[in-house]
Amino acid sequence: KLEVINKWVTERITDILGFEDDIVIGTIINTLEATNPDPKQLQIDITGFLEKMAPTFIEELWTLLVDAQQQKHGIPIAFIEKKKEELSRPIPPVFVPKPPPTLPPPVP
Repeated sequence: KLEVINKWVTERITDILGFEDDIVIGTIINTLEATNPDPKQLQIDITGFLEKMAPTFIEELWTLLVDAQQQKHGIPIAFIEKKKEELSRPIPPVFVPKPPPTLPPPVP
């Protein structure tokens, strides 16, 4: 399920850079859509943007890709566990402020 990985790529690159960079994200996604993506070449391609974070990012990405390939549904276990955790958290009640009390009419 490449769309799940693509969402993670967008979020992770935005987290690393501090903003959403369509060029970097597009480069990564286009590489993943290729027939035989090469992680070494991808790391070289994105190092100018991610600098020291490029190797870490590639390691995270490839770990997720390998995990996704091993799952029958094509989604990494880490993503499923994260979603389960989100769904198990109680939903906080919506706070609706009470209207202020009405004052009695002034006495003449």
